[in-house]
Amino acid sequence: MNLFHLAVGALIGAAWPLWSRIRDTIFLPQVDLGYEIHEALSYNHTTGHFIFRNIRYAQAPIGALRHAPPVAPAGINPEVQRGNESRICPQAARDTPGTTEDCLFLNVIVPRSVFNRRGKCKADVTLHFVMANDIPGALVDKESRFGEGLGENVFVSANYRLGSLARLEPSLAGELGGDCADLGCLDRGLAVEWVRKYIHLFGGDGKRVFTIETSWS
Repeated sequence: MNLFHLAVGALIGAAWPLWSRIRDTIFLPQVDLGYEIHEALSYNHTTGHFIFRNIRYAQAPIGALRHAPPVAPAGINPEVQRGNESRICPQAARDTPGTTEDCLFLNVIVPRSVFNRRGKCKADVTLHFVMANDIPGALVDKESRFGEGLGENVFVSANYRLGSLARLEPSLAGELGGDCADLGCLDRGLAVEWVRKYIHLFGGDGKRVFTIETSWS
């Protein structure tokens, strides 16, 4: 073996770790929702899921919208959103980091195979509403466990208002009618509307949305 072959072998050996990292790198996709562009926060190499965190599905329920029915997002946010900030709806007797009244966000977990076929093959969607004693709504750790068992389905979890912040004024209850007794119920309704309107952008079928509610302690 001459020096040339030795040099080439050395270069290949040195470059192989870098090539392995590039080969295994998953580029995080972005989804244009019209009112904002949202980028996946992470990719789970074990389960093969993209995780989109803290996607806004309603305007901030503060100021004039405090104690009011949820309103769909308006305008255009020019900055790409990644959802890496914590968004937890306030709860009684809790002081959890990340708690904020601007908490009407949802998470989407989608298999990479489904996302790559969006527009061609629509997957069933499971929309999960959580009432937990520690944190309501979006919990990535527990969401991921749900995602692992969903196969080729899309998994969504949504935050909604609780306690006094979910109180619906009697006058509004009379005007709105329907089956909702509080704003949390209306929040969940708007989350369902969001899923039906936008989930096709992630590979889901907005006509095949199944909702579940669970309570964790």
